[in-house]
Amino acid sequence: MVVLYNKKIIDIVNQDYTSAAVLYYFGIDFCQDADLTLEEVCRVKNITLESVIDRLQKPAHASLSIDTVLKETPLHLLIAYLKHQHHVFIKQRLTYVEKLISNLIEKGVTASLERDLKFVFPLFKEDFIKHVFHEEDTLFNYIQVLAEAESSAVQLGKAYLLMQRYSIQNFSDEHHTQEHEMKGVQTITSNYVLQDAYSLQLKVIISELRVFDIELAVHAQIENDILFPKALALEKRIQKRIDHIAVLN
Repeated sequence: MVVLYNKKIIDIVNQDYTSAAVLYYFGIDFCQDADLTLEEVCRVKNITLESVIDRLQKPAHASLSIDTVLKETPLHLLIAYLKHQHHVFIKQRLTYVEKLISNLIEKGVTASLERDLKFVFPLFKEDFIKHVFHEEDTLFNYIQVLAEAESSAVQLGKAYLLMQRYSIQNFSDEHHTQEHEMKGVQTITSNYVLQDAYSLQLKVIISELRVFDIELAVHAQIENDILFPKALALEKRIQKRIDHIAVLN
């Protein structure tokens, strides 16, 4: 606690740009509260100092890798996990970055970058949300019906009808060949390169965009390496069961 409690908010964020997100979720604005120490801002906002310090001292975005536990997770729980990640991406990550970008003041040598971010990011967010909802309504729903069909004759009939429209292999092929979701943002930020001329606010934004890009890559890898193989095996089992019933009839 001695290390952080008497540091100014601006110094904490300058030392680690990802700490700005941690502070944000505690209701601490690194711009408005920049000159207050962590202890002072916690006292003013009635926040438990120890809780903030504990979270700040944990590795930022520590889950940026595929947990081996996920490989053994049943399909219905894996889908629940992926849906939760979608919620976190939209309601937390993107909402936070969007707020930072909307508050940017276009000035100096970075004015064009700030304008580009204000134009490109909302378009990216809109496309991303559409992609997420489409994935949940089609792929996830299809997998859930297949899973239920293993133990339900009623759902087996529904699975049969959906299998005339969808296939896990097609979903997988499409997923593997999709264009990089953040390509536009990546381009205008020169692959998330931080420059000395950038304001602290812009550095925090670019840092968060880079981390979010990494999170998306891990999310996609979980779907490619774990979800699709499990779902493909399930689909084959259901197809085998349908074929068996067809022979009997």
